[in-house]
Amino acid sequence: LLTSDRLNAGRLPLVLQQNELYRSNGLTDLRTLLLAVTYDPLMMRYLNLAESTAAAPNENYSRELMELFTLGAGNYTETDVREGARALSGVRIVAVDSSGSRVQLPSLKSTSRQEYTQQVDALYAQGMRLVGRLTPREHDNGSKTFLGKTGDLGPEDVVDAILAQPACAQHIAQRVLTEFCMVQPPESTVTDIAAQFRNSKYDIKTLMRAVFTS
Repeated sequence: LLTSDRLNAGRLPLVLQQNELYRSNGLTDLRTLLLAVTYDPLMMRYLNLAESTAAAPNENYSRELMELFTLGAGNYTETDVREGARALSGVRIVAVDSSGSRVQLPSLKSTSRQEYTQQVDALYAQGMRLVGRLTPREHDNGSKTFLGKTGDLGPEDVVDAILAQPACAQHIAQRVLTEFCMVQPPESTVTDIAAQFRNSKYDIKTLMRAVFTS
């Protein structure tokens, strides 16, 4: 259900980080997984979230989060895409050490590319990781209305508004059944599994158990 592109990683081990993210969060709950993916550096690069600002909100991640990942086409409006982009603006990729404290990366302006690569590799060897964090000065803190929810919305509010939509569990149940069971699952089966998924507060183990025992 979630996708990105290794070409956006460059020389950085972002594909490995994303793989570890899916392995550690893949059997938790959908809210936890979606928030982790929203702040994942590879996903941020792939769908341009890392360059979205209050002045110029990028709509790519907002759109794909709803169309591909959670709700499906026809279950949101173009206004939701725009307002979602505003709510998601200001997330930036930063380097942190093993304790979570911010690390200053070397600058290509003051060193050769070879020296830069060596310095970055040394930082990774010491436990550095790249993570997504909300930067208040780049975030649009004005009032927004997204999927019927109004206020100074941020990334967590976007995810919560999506999970409140009946189409979310239905869309994901349809996708999972299609992937693991049959090309055209009966509507009654989709609806039953979607209800179990939503009633479990989007517990992914519950979803998969329902699919594999249906």
